[in-house]
Amino acid sequence: MICLRLFPAAVLSGLVFAVPGAFGGLGPVTGLDNYGPVWSPDGSRFAFTSRDGNTSDIWVMNTDGSGLRDLRVGERLLEMNPAWSPDGKRIAFVAWNISTTPLPPAAIRVENVDDVRAGTLQIAETDTPATPLAWSARDQIAYTTGGSVHIVGPNGTGNRIVAAGDSPAWSPSGTQLVLVREGGLWRVDADGSDLRQLAVFDAASPRTPAWSPDGTSVAFDLQRRLAPVPTEIWRVDANGGGLLRLAEIYYVSPPSWSPDASRIVFSAARTYEDYRDIYEVSGAGGPLHNITHDNADEENPVWGRSNTLAFNDVWDIFMASPTGTQRRNLTGTRSGLIVRAGTVRRPNRLILDSAVAIMESSPSASSKSRRSLLNLLVHVTDQRGDEVNGALVAATQLTQRRLRLDRAMSRRRTGDVGRALANVVFRRLDGKVHTGTRLVFRIRVTGGRAGTSVDRRVAVVVNSNP
Repeated sequence: MICLRLFPAAVLSGLVFAVPGAFGGLGPVTGLDNYGPVWSPDGSRFAFTSRDGNTSDIWVMNTDGSGLRDLRVGERLLEMNPAWSPDGKRIAFVAWNISTTPLPPAAIRVENVDDVRAGTLQIAETDTPATPLAWSARDQIAYTTGGSVHIVGPNGTGNRIVAAGDSPAWSPSGTQLVLVREGGLWRVDADGSDLRQLAVFDAASPRTPAWSPDGTSVAFDLQRRLAPVPTEIWRVDANGGGLLRLAEIYYVSPPSWSPDASRIVFSAARTYEDYRDIYEVSGAGGPLHNITHDNADEENPVWGRSNTLAFNDVWDIFMASPTGTQRRNLTGTRSGLIVRAGTVRRPNRLILDSAVAIMESSPSASSKSRRSLLNLLVHVTDQRGDEVNGALVAATQLTQRRLRLDRAMSRRRTGDVGRALANVVFRRLDGKVHTGTRLVFRIRVTGGRAGTSVDRRVAVVVNSNP
């Protein structure tokens, strides 16, 4: 494993440079964009998608951040939409080769999570790879292709059409499905019988239903056409009664139920131009609660059986309490430095002015990555963990000793600090810098109050060991 470690540790003008507690020995760095966490049935692990350019892989990790690994190392496919088996030992996912023209159907595969030597089994194909897969408590996989919902066994046998429609979701018992068709939400038995309509809408379409853990209700997001507010969250009783709109807001994500089936969480934006935050609402209706307030898009929240939320921001997978506190970055901070600015106080505004990397020691002459990109993710967060500032810093190695910031590849966000302590987190996004290279970063952070500006250098070394 290649990682960055501090060399040496230092305290500089109110800034503390330190390696985070989860740093070192905790697996490889993932791709640039990590998203779509899915809890394992026992709540001990996640599966998620990690994308880098035109390819993506399915990764798994423990909820404490350990055990991070790529299920399909070396493949050049677009892999997405993982779904856990009921015993938590296998994962179904979609694998799509987008490098050919015309685009072929995507493969639906099943893989043993803990024994990759067992190989990957292709069980079906789909022409709608973006539609999530659903694995039932009775060990059947539902998917959409050709405008119909299919069911297939995890070994590829027993493939059959259940009903016309898409976006299937299993009941907790695994005996029924809800699906979207003809502008409405429908329920059907697993054998295709007893198809009945639960809700229907004019000039609108349900998108991704989610069955409540107690099996009594179904929540879903709704896209309206020609409406000033384009997205909504609704719930309906599993028997078709009690239809209720819970939220009317922009960019809603698929809903996720709390373990006690009383509340629903989703991501959304207050206005058309706002960042997306995580929201929570009672399944019986009531006010919305915004539980995150970052200058970043936070999306795809899922409520775990341990009453903990998982979600992704622009780059990483996070865990947090249902109130948004106790947040942990599971794919980011392990791979970088934390710079604590202890003198920053409201109403200061932290801005990362520059982050310059200098190659103080040359990489090996045999290194093939000498002119590759070095990508670093820079966050500024407050004590709670909310991001108040951020930048993606990309640098191209010009010579053996100097790097140049690539402004076109770099992005910046700023915001007000809402707590008395702010952290700047650097995260390695690739492993292309040769082992043994020593880098010096020039960090300039400015605040709105005297004494908070900092212009210092900190040295790190790229090492093969934690």
